[in-house]
Amino acid sequence: MADEAAKPPELKPCPFCGRRASLEETHEINSPVMFSVGCLDESCIGFPSVTFQTRNDAIAAWNRRA
Repeated sequence: MADEAAKPPELKPCPFCGRRASLEETHEINSPVMFSVGCLDESCIGFPSVTFQTRNDAIAAWNRRA
């Protein structure tokens, strides 16, 4: 049960084209880890991703897009 509570929310499909989205974790020297979510279709207007410092914040922001 504790494992289920720790799981991040599921990514919703792209609100613009309906295709899958991806979550990427970025590690840069002297910078905090960042999490980006975006559409996998480079021609979609949803392709530019949303970026946040936590996985859950990035997913929540993506899932609220309309």
